[in-house]
Amino acid sequence: MVPQPHDRDVENRVVEIRVHGVSGTPIESVLDDPWPAQVAGDDAGRIFRRSGAHPSGRVIEGYHWGRYTAGSPSRALWLLLVPFALVNVARFALLMPERRRTRDGVADGVIRLLGLVLTVTIVVTTCYLGWNVLARQCGPGACSGGFGPLDWYAGRSPGVRELVGALLPITVLVVFWQFDRLSFPHDPPGVARRQRRGSNGDLGDPGFWRGASAQTSWQRAAHVWTGCAVAGLLALAMLGRPGVWAGQHAVFTVACALVAAVLTAGLVSGVWQVIRNPMPKETEAVPDGRDPVALRPGMRAMRLSTAAAALAAVGLAAIGLDHVTPAAPQEVGAIFSAVANGVFALLGAVLLVLLGVCALLAYGSGGRRLRLGDGDRPTIPVSFRPFYFGMAGWLGAALGATAGMGMSAAAVFWTARALGDPVVDGTRTQPQQIEIAAVYWIMAAVWGALAVVLVVALLPLAAWLLRRRMWWLLVPALLAAGGTAAWAVLAHPGPDVLSRQAEWLIVGLVLVLAVAFVVFFTGRDSFRRLLSEDYTDNEKLIRAQARVAGRWRIAMIRYRYHHVLGLLATLGGLAVIVSAGACAWLLAASDEPPRALMGNATGPLGQLGVVVVSFGATGLVVLGLGTWRRAGLRTTVGVIWDLLSFWPRVGHPLCPPPYGGRAVLALAGRASQWANRGVPKGARADQVVLSGHSQGSVITLAACAVILDQAAGKAGERGAEDDLNFARSRVTAERLHMITYGSQLQFLYARFFPSYLGFARISEVCTAGLRRRWLNAFRWTDPLGGPVLSWQVPKAGEKFGPDLTEWLTMGCDPACTEHRPVVRCGCTDPCPSRRRPAGECPEPRYWAIGADVRLRDPATIVDSPDVPRLAARGHSGYLSDPAYEVLLQDLLDGALGLPGTAECRRPAVRGPSPAPVS
Repeated sequence: MVPQPHDRDVENRVVEIRVHGVSGTPIESVLDDPWPAQVAGDDAGRIFRRSGAHPSGRVIEGYHWGRYTAGSPSRALWLLLVPFALVNVARFALLMPERRRTRDGVADGVIRLLGLVLTVTIVVTTCYLGWNVLARQCGPGACSGGFGPLDWYAGRSPGVRELVGALLPITVLVVFWQFDRLSFPHDPPGVARRQRRGSNGDLGDPGFWRGASAQTSWQRAAHVWTGCAVAGLLALAMLGRPGVWAGQHAVFTVACALVAAVLTAGLVSGVWQVIRNPMPKETEAVPDGRDPVALRPGMRAMRLSTAAAALAAVGLAAIGLDHVTPAAPQEVGAIFSAVANGVFALLGAVLLVLLGVCALLAYGSGGRRLRLGDGDRPTIPVSFRPFYFGMAGWLGAALGATAGMGMSAAAVFWTARALGDPVVDGTRTQPQQIEIAAVYWIMAAVWGALAVVLVVALLPLAAWLLRRRMWWLLVPALLAAGGTAAWAVLAHPGPDVLSRQAEWLIVGLVLVLAVAFVVFFTGRDSFRRLLSEDYTDNEKLIRAQARVAGRWRIAMIRYRYHHVLGLLATLGGLAVIVSAGACAWLLAASDEPPRALMGNATGPLGQLGVVVVSFGATGLVVLGLGTWRRAGLRTTVGVIWDLLSFWPRVGHPLCPPPYGGRAVLALAGRASQWANRGVPKGARADQVVLSGHSQGSVITLAACAVILDQAAGKAGERGAEDDLNFARSRVTAERLHMITYGSQLQFLYARFFPSYLGFARISEVCTAGLRRRWLNAFRWTDPLGGPVLSWQVPKAGEKFGPDLTEWLTMGCDPACTEHRPVVRCGCTDPCPSRRRPAGECPEPRYWAIGADVRLRDPATIVDSPDVPRLAARGHSGYLSDPAYEVLLQDLLDGALGLPGTAECRRPAVRGPSPAPVS
């Protein structure tokens, strides 16, 4: 039986609600209880309570949201939607102030158009495979390879092959249609609300988080009927040019014309709907659950009529191929190639426009405030400033476009290699060869080039990420080795060139390895020296200290890996734009593709790209099948969606259902229930602590923002039974505390999403909202978590990590010069270390910089009678760390908080400051 809080006479009832991070941490680990019981929530967002009393007397609950992203094996199929999700995430990285402006609407329209073009790209690719590859090229004697089903398929008439090939685009469109209806089984918690009008979205607005809005439902419907329109028009393209067959059969010609008109109208209206994105009227209901109920009658009619016209086009094409048109129209391949070229050229053009729009947003007045702050001098600390000078939105969209191009090319070449030998369009000489449009060869060459860049830059990047001081030596070494290898191969062409010039290739390899040895094993950083602050200097502990220093180096990569991601995204985005120009060149070419272009696309880079994308497609298939059988792998794949499906569907509506709003509102509502009416009724909490680990810290911050904004009356009064109405939110805000650990709020979220989780929002929640009732814990061995409420002083430059000794904290006086980390322990006064030799305090040890606290990890590196010698915990094990209970009690007692103005230069310290111990 779950213990009821009101059964105990508690003078100051404290309730702690824990929220796990990514990878779906088991609730048993979150609550440190083997038999927790679910007391609230639903099947996906579950609230558990410990089955036994906690030694501290607190009521401890856990909010488990992992099933939103990793509950069902079918969610492995969401991997195919990664390009869509990246575009959606990119929307929230745009620099937009809270109040909406015209340029913000333009930016949203461009992002939505990019998402629509990506959707059309997938539809065109499936149509290309189903009709131009399977139906047109797998005729009698071609691409069967003795495989029974293909032998049967190849022997059918062109019309039958077209009908069977239509199953591929129909399946994709049905999946899109299903996503138009897909939501979680239960409605979002709380009362239905609309997003505030005239806003770009606010973290504290419940309407921003409130499930799928009517606009999102309309956008999904527009994507579906636009995809149906494109597929239907391509089905009619199987008949060849209309001038060849039009008029041969009057009824057939009229039917085709009417269907084409309906499809064209659907295509135009779908594009217009996506760009315009009209606001719903006040009288239109806010949708819950299966949100197609929010579609207007005209939209529903357009979607149904376009889908029906697309099916009619497939049927007409089958009839025409068998009974009207000449056998195997020769121009069909050219039509499909032109459509593919046009779609990819449009994709690059929209991405180029988005580049200009993002620059306008980032360097306008609103963008400057988000990047640097108000006034002539920057007021936003360097550690919080947006990534890539405010261009993270474009880089995210570029990454999505690059991934979409790669997945399209992967599907085409994977299918072509399974059926025969891929060759350039128009060069087929043997039946087993499969013609592939030039645009797909260009995309393969792009991925081949990206693979080469990644491989060549791997060693310098690794050395730079690991802070090797002479990492730059690897760049000239690689250039010299590459030049030597290229000269040896190109100057002596022949089939046995590798064996004849092996000595030169070996020389280049030895040169790179020698320089790598020098770079990686000399010129080390100062981490080993800095360990003396955590552990006593003992020659016998050199190996143990080296292991800890190695963990520090790996963890510090978190401050640099965004540069690697930005490099790949920039190269990929520029490659998409250049490829779009090549596609436009192909469209303009009157007869055959230019030799210079096709020579590069089908050369070594193109062949390498074919291998890369084919292996990528195979890997996705294997990964998807593996998740059906292995729950652990399914959870690992779910981490991707933990990160990508947090935000509402605004940039692209065909993303997996977002969990962020449901988790945020459920957590905020639970805190309000405890603070106002008690759980069960009458057992109200005097203090409510939201405890968030990793991604859970983002959820807890957003929940606090919702409660604080409602308490400030920003959304107006709501119903008396609403847990987030004005009165209840005010009571909750007065009793609310927050502790975060292993958090990415500063080094990742504040910099990637400054409009929603930037310095201003974090500072507002910390100082004005929670009034400094927020504590954050981190470790230098944690590769995914770091400081949130403190940062380096301006004179510290670009460095950040264990070598940083000069800090500022949230709420500092403007005249504050610096803070120094202060060593603390969990002892009561007097500390036992005063009665023992220096450095033998057995209590948890941590370093406080305001409300940011660094935990020592590992706790000890020598045998100790008081502390177990465990391996470094890194990103895990915060709740089981003995320091956690001490810090939480400090938070509740108000003993560890942000420094006030008077004590800003010299933070107050509770208890003694013993010397570092092992």
